[in-house]
Amino acid sequence: MKFKDFSEKYSFLCLVAILFLAFLLRFHQLDKYGLAGDEKYSLLVSRFISQEGGNQGNTFFKKNSPYFTNQEFHSPKNLDDFQRAIAHRDNGSGAFYGILLHHWGNLFGVEDASLRFLSLLFNLLTIFLIFIFVKTHFKSSNLALLSAFLASISPFYVSYSQVVRNYSLLFLLALLASHILLLLLKNQKNIGLYFLYGIVAFATLMTHYSVFILFLIHGFYVLVFHRKIKLILYLALSMLIPALGLWWWLFNSEGGKWAFHSINFSADVYKEMAKNKPDEWLSVSTFQNVFKQLWLVFSHSFLVFEPFIQKLVGLKNVVFCLVLAIINYLNFNYFKLKFSVKNFDDLLNKSVYFLIFGIIFNLAITFFFSLNRLYFLAFSFILPLIIIALSEKIKSKNEVDYFILFMVFLPFVFLMFFAFNDGTTMRMIPRYIGFGYAFGIILIAQVIKNLFKKNELIKIASWIVIIWFFPFLNNNLQKIYDDNPPRYFYGFSEPRIKNPYMISAEKIIETYAEGDTLIHPSKVFSPKNDGFDMPPYSVQDAQYLNIYLPQKPNIIQRVNPSEPNKIILKKANGKEIEIFDFQGEKYRY
Repeated sequence: MKFKDFSEKYSFLCLVAILFLAFLLRFHQLDKYGLAGDEKYSLLVSRFISQEGGNQGNTFFKKNSPYFTNQEFHSPKNLDDFQRAIAHRDNGSGAFYGILLHHWGNLFGVEDASLRFLSLLFNLLTIFLIFIFVKTHFKSSNLALLSAFLASISPFYVSYSQVVRNYSLLFLLALLASHILLLLLKNQKNIGLYFLYGIVAFATLMTHYSVFILFLIHGFYVLVFHRKIKLILYLALSMLIPALGLWWWLFNSEGGKWAFHSINFSADVYKEMAKNKPDEWLSVSTFQNVFKQLWLVFSHSFLVFEPFIQKLVGLKNVVFCLVLAIINYLNFNYFKLKFSVKNFDDLLNKSVYFLIFGIIFNLAITFFFSLNRLYFLAFSFILPLIIIALSEKIKSKNEVDYFILFMVFLPFVFLMFFAFNDGTTMRMIPRYIGFGYAFGIILIAQVIKNLFKKNELIKIASWIVIIWFFPFLNNNLQKIYDDNPPRYFYGFSEPRIKNPYMISAEKIIETYAEGDTLIHPSKVFSPKNDGFDMPPYSVQDAQYLNIYLPQKPNIIQRVNPSEPNKIILKKANGKEIEIFDFQGEKYRY
């Protein structure tokens, strides 16, 4: 039985195996490292708790007493509390995810593994939807399975599957909205699809504001290929659903109306940081800085070719490699005309001169100009093959091929616009265009499939690239498991420990006796006017710890504004037991 026949007949079983592999890669060490940064903010929002106690004045900031209890902390919250919490911490963005995470936590608990499992689940659904998308729009089980397999082993997706944040849901909804749009364009009389598209668009935008780029690209695609008045009118009516929903949220709700103020405030903070403390990901928007940042994001967007792209650091190196690739492509066209052949396969079959010239030329140029000779030499041959494969897509009569190209490359144009508009590279990070990653996976799968249809030499070269890729894949996955991941989402100078607040809560439950007092540290900070009333001292540590404390026994607690690091359990006899020492920012992440 041929592989094609096997994959067609057993595509469902192959997909199940791929999803099982994806699950294993994502579930591994899911709760080994504590929540960090934005993850903790998602936790607070999902518990309807405003950071620094903005909606917990009766717990932390009583007029007549510094003491509070875990029962008071866990007092019932409502949707007004949720809106205040998300306005304080997330600019009102991610409300749909916050509500889902709230109910998920109520059902399955708020432990790290439980909360991260929701992101894992969304990513598994994304892989499944990639399979459905490709099989539906390209009519190929082989291509669908290859796309799903590449998505399953992607370190980018593995990383986001282990983060308590809205991005896995965002990537799923963005792909779903795109799938519905293409279905709609094939069946323009189906009114239900227009309504469904509007609903999914609203859910997507309420998962993260930045994804409005997706719908601009959708609109551009429709205007280029489907300029029908009736269709455009129906689509405009369907987009009234997200437009009216966002208008209400941003201008009439407590959760959304601070969005523009908070975004502008954040932009000013990042501008100050870019000027005074620039780093690899944040700098002032000069052409050189924007290009460098764009290349970093670009390198994370193409799975199989990521190890080659990452080696081409620096404008001169990139330009040199592109020029070399273009020369190779022109060389191909020259010999193609000279020997009167129609395609690359015929050229290789009829002329070894093309191959010999290419190898000698690349070896000579690479030897004299390249510091990373092996990668430059490989990429200078690989890139023309990619260009050839892409040129075949551009000549394609399938409109979906153009849709894929739009979804892969146009987001980078928006990133450059944002960078020069903001004055910093703060938004030039992978997650802001991560909605296009699935389409990059599909594009790579198409390129691989096309290359394996060509001459035996090209098949051999393609196998070399793939074999070259797997050690890189293993290395990146290991970095994620070692808590030293590529900057898909975050990075740490040294691995985190298990959630220190959960560790502390377990120790307190074991040690606490009636009459004891739990004393929380207060992280040193300088309150800034970001539009909200700030407390006289920080209560974040008390908030995070109490999330993991049950309501019983009723533990007497207070915050010590003069102690920045240590959680202390003061026994009834006056003895003090150190529960945990955060050592400044070391364990606060």
